[in-house]
Amino acid sequence: MESLSPPAITSQQLAQLAAEINRHVEEADKSCQASMLKFHAAGRLLNQAKAYLLAYLTEPDLTPDRLASELGVSRRSLYKAFEQAQEKPQAFLLRARLQRCRELLMGNLGTHRNLADLALSHGFSDAAHFSRTYKKVFGESPSQARQRRPA
Repeated sequence: MESLSPPAITSQQLAQLAAEINRHVEEADKSCQASMLKFHAAGRLLNQAKAYLLAYLTEPDLTPDRLASELGVSRRSLYKAFEQAQEKPQAFLLRARLQRCRELLMGNLGTHRNLADLALSHGFSDAAHFSRTYKKVFGESPSQARQRRPA
């Protein structure tokens, strides 16, 4: 039985092959570094955007366009940053507004607060929308949450 031996490679061919492999590795490394820089930049932008939204969450005219403008980025860049967290700016803002309202309802300040006033002062356009969304997210109405708040 005849054994197959690998083809003979000259030292010059070996050197060319090694150089080609090194070039591909360097290109891949540069591409990876560029991707990591974009990832970290998007992470910083995401943190800045969330901080801004939390600081201004009571403002009813807080929109992704305004947020992008305030941060000095395009709307597309803003949405790409939020993709890291698998959400959208409006969804984050809605969740933050609802959570803040829940904290107020469950605390001492929520006992005497009018629900319509609470909704309007936290960026909701009307109390009915606030109540429906609150119930959908928390499984109870704002009134029920206020009634069962800890003593």
